[in-house]
Amino acid sequence: MSHNVYYRMTTGVTTSNGVKVSGVSSGSAITGATNGRTYYIIVTAVNVWGGESPASSEVSVTLPPTVLGNTYVLIVAGQSNAVGTAPLPMADAAVFAYNFPRTKIWSNGAWEDYNPYRHNQVHDLEPSTHGIEPYLIYLFDQNFPNATLYIIKFAEGGTSLGSDWSAPNGRLYAIFKTSYLLPALASADLANGYTPLGFWWMQGESDATSTSWADTYYNNLNGFFSSLVADIPATANFNRYIGRVKNHPSWTYRATVRAAQMQYCSISVNNAALIDTDTIDVRPTPSDQHYSALGYSQLAKVLFTSMTGIVVFKY
Repeated sequence: MSHNVYYRMTTGVTTSNGVKVSGVSSGSAITGATNGRTYYIIVTAVNVWGGESPASSEVSVTLPPTVLGNTYVLIVAGQSNAVGTAPLPMADAAVFAYNFPRTKIWSNGAWEDYNPYRHNQVHDLEPSTHGIEPYLIYLFDQNFPNATLYIIKFAEGGTSLGSDWSAPNGRLYAIFKTSYLLPALASADLANGYTPLGFWWMQGESDATSTSWADTYYNNLNGFFSSLVADIPATANFNRYIGRVKNHPSWTYRATVRAAQMQYCSISVNNAALIDTDTIDVRPTPSDQHYSALGYSQLAKVLFTSMTGIVVFKY
């Protein structure tokens, strides 16, 4: 079995209006795309007789800027689904057995070798769960074998953009700026330049429980990123990937937050792509509001494709 990829630069791509790339396999790259631009992609499966399946859901891909050497930087922030709540071990055997040889993460004021059993929660004290990072790192290493990935991660469960992350004086905004982004991006390891891989923002569930926070989510999200760029100009170079809040009944005002996230990503100057999470697998217990190990594995494939333009079907 092979796959066909269809893409174009505006949403609503179909097999009729998209540019077709035939015979695509896992790890294939779409050539001829322009760095820094957003593309919309669907995928079909083709059997040995040439029959083509219905198209997948549309995925938006915002390619990173032109590569600067073999050093990449990924920023991760948000609340519990950014922290990572899936029990170890990882869902995929290849990822679980991997040693993560070329990844650094900012921790305790310095770059440390990444360890999925150590570097997860906001204070690096939770050894029993994991998030999206092991899967993303594995995909990165397989496709960029000579590169080093630096991760700046700061996330905390149960927090809101309307309060904790509020710019410029929110508690978490201040810590994120002062203790993570500023020193990490100015560190000696990155002094010779780097390629921004992307800024993964997975947050909004708490804001969807409050009518006032939900109603102001767009302004708060815009203010958050605008303040970061004003305080740390280098963050303007990172394309933003906004994880859409799941359509879960526990979040009463989810429709308002989801609409605000979509609105923010629809404005081209924001360099933002909306990552849909409605079909991502969740943990059945203790709450189906959080992603499972399989869910993070699924999400990593979507996010990696959006960040790099490399289509991934399996690990």
